[in-house]
Amino acid sequence: DGIRQAQIAMSTIHAIAFRKTKFKDALEELPELYKTGIYILTGVDENDSSVAYIGQSSNVAKRLKNHAIDESKSFWVETIVLVSKDEELNQSHSIYVEAKLISAALKNPRWKLVNSQKADEFGRLPRPQAVAMDEFVDQTKTLVRALGCDLFKLISGNLLVADTSSGSTVPSNEIFEFRGTGFLGRMSISDNGEFVILKDSVARTIVNAAIPRSAVTLRENLLSKGILVEVPEGLRFNSDFAFPSVSSAAAVIYGGSINGRTAWKLLDGRTYSDWEGDRNSTL
Repeated sequence: DGIRQAQIAMSTIHAIAFRKTKFKDALEELPELYKTGIYILTGVDENDSSVAYIGQSSNVAKRLKNHAIDESKSFWVETIVLVSKDEELNQSHSIYVEAKLISAALKNPRWKLVNSQKADEFGRLPRPQAVAMDEFVDQTKTLVRALGCDLFKLISGNLLVADTSSGSTVPSNEIFEFRGTGFLGRMSISDNGEFVILKDSVARTIVNAAIPRSAVTLRENLLSKGILVEVPEGLRFNSDFAFPSVSSAAAVIYGGSINGRTAWKLLDGRTYSDWEGDRNSTL
């Protein structure tokens, strides 16, 4: 809950994370915040959706002080700052990295990005510097994830292909189904424990009044990014998509509030709750 720091061995990136309520303490303890760098502000909006803002500055601390009194950043709860341990990161570099990170974050439908800057505004760098900054971007994504934020996590695509050379996928006896009038969801559990709705699953077009607000926002984001597409039978998943909980996956498929632990069933009739209980009983 305090100020956290992360680094990668042999890397020049220094990542710092803290809650907004710890901002004053961070300013007093960490002179690195007054350097050129990139920062990420995260929180939730009035619809309980995850919100982020990505920025850069030649003096991160000064910019964050401005954001602290900016009403448009009222969602801000958590902060991640990325600076260079040496003095080689200049503002041209940080503008390039900022735009690359915005582009990457826009691919994650779980998050709402409130940046006004377009993702293609990368700036111009000589090729050797661009290559170095691309490495900075890749390492930034790793550090941000290590600090507990999945803003840059890949959550759509062919998530459950076990062997790219053979194209083998998850066995049918490990697939959960949730079906009804106007919807048919197929789900499996990924290696890291996330709930992956499989490509070609169909969500119900109509939603009811009890649908969680976060599920409404996520459905809208999935449609806008082409992961959900409208077809005659409903809303079809154009790729695999990972959900953070079994009930959020069910809510998007069903178009309403639903207990995913009992809604999802294996081919042998066991619910997700039964399956989880069976697994834990052997511990």
